[in-house]
Amino acid sequence: MEGHMRIVNRNQFSYYFGKETGEPFYIKSGEEFSVETRDCFEDKIKQPEDLENPEIFEFIMSNRNPITGPIFIEGSEPGDTLQIHIKDIALANRVLTLIGWDVEEDPHRIFPQKKALFYEVLDGKIAINKNISLAIDPLVGTIGVAPKGECIKSEKQGNFGGNMDCSEVKIGSTLWLPVFVEGGLLGLGDVHAIQADGEVGMPFEVSATVVLSVDLIKGRKKSMKWPRAESSDNISTIVSDKTFEKAAFEAHREMMHWLQEDYRWNNEDIFTLLNMVAHPRVCQFVCPSVTVRCSLSKKYLPQI
Repeated sequence: MEGHMRIVNRNQFSYYFGKETGEPFYIKSGEEFSVETRDCFEDKIKQPEDLENPEIFEFIMSNRNPITGPIFIEGSEPGDTLQIHIKDIALANRVLTLIGWDVEEDPHRIFPQKKALFYEVLDGKIAINKNISLAIDPLVGTIGVAPKGECIKSEKQGNFGGNMDCSEVKIGSTLWLPVFVEGGLLGLGDVHAIQADGEVGMPFEVSATVVLSVDLIKGRKKSMKWPRAESSDNISTIVSDKTFEKAAFEAHREMMHWLQEDYRWNNEDIFTLLNMVAHPRVCQFVCPSVTVRCSLSKKYLPQI
């Protein structure tokens, strides 16, 4: 991370996507900058005993996913598209996860009491115990723009992005988001050191510094109704809806439209291809709206 890079400070955050959520941080299209983020509990849980503090516990149960921002992309207007390049994610040296039904992250009801578990990040790995060590694979769990209309809590998700918990939004990936208001008003946070698809329990929550750049694309493709992502291996459409089935079908349809518009394939060929090799992947199903991505390996795309 270079010294001259501008920084969006971790103290510039809110719990909403939308207008009037704070003083904007202005950037130019193509500018590389860094964003400091707090963990999903606003860094308030510093030791296991903090969960026994009623004031802290009540706060974290009603306030989740602080997002740093809003970030105003100069020149962006409703109908435009933001192309967001995730360059780097530097994690704090300690991560946190919670277990126990009181925090709504124990679907199996295994643990009768809430408990905070802390782990150290050493040499890019997290040791669960002496036999199990996991390589970090950080992702930005919550990232989005101001929606059209009223502010939306950062815990939620939709066509503006939000709390998607998509593992494709990681180092080296590009995310496309639609612009609904002047400046876009981008916000991000809720970084996870590693997370399985579906987020059955709570992943490793961690504060971080994210390096990114945003290219402004004037206008928007007719086929684009939902966020899109591209990693080194895949392209993905990301859809949130009330049920897995609705989200999966819409993500599949969005991918069909993407391929038809960009590559001019006929719908029969696209539909056949996607049925054979595209994969619906659950990003998260711990929220009232589930998030599903339709991922297609880039090896199936023509080289243009």
